[in-house]
Amino acid sequence: MLGIQPLAAHVLLVASSPANGESTTTDIKSVTLRFDQAVSEVISLTVEPTGGESLAGSIETPEPNVIALVLDQPIATTGTYVVRYEVLAGDNDVSVGGIVFRRESTSGGFPAVAFVLGVVLILGIGLAVFRWASQNDKAAR
Repeated sequence: MLGIQPLAAHVLLVASSPANGESTTTDIKSVTLRFDQAVSEVISLTVEPTGGESLAGSIETPEPNVIALVLDQPIATTGTYVVRYEVLAGDNDVSVGGIVFRRESTSGGFPAVAFVLGVVLILGIGLAVFRWASQNDKAAR
């Protein structure tokens, strides 16, 4: 999955949580971005579902090169989310970019397991019927 690439290379995003392209089943309470140098000002930091409005939260700077958006409500809804940032670096140049991540349903694995078990059961019954029919056919000859 491709993320939104930075437009300026003065301050570079080096890590994020969730990671760019990550798919998770856990609720997201905050989004954290780590840069290669100190950020002097956060102009904007938003998280929004694809086609939706920005989620409410407060911006924190736990370290000079780390910014975080602590969400008012955790992300618990399945969907794709876009994080966009605009920051001012120590060299007074604006850097713009973003990441994309996906929140998956926690019950997403159950239907697949049920499907596979159903297929195995049907194949098992089919094989048993085939063997029974073959044996009865041989006995009738």
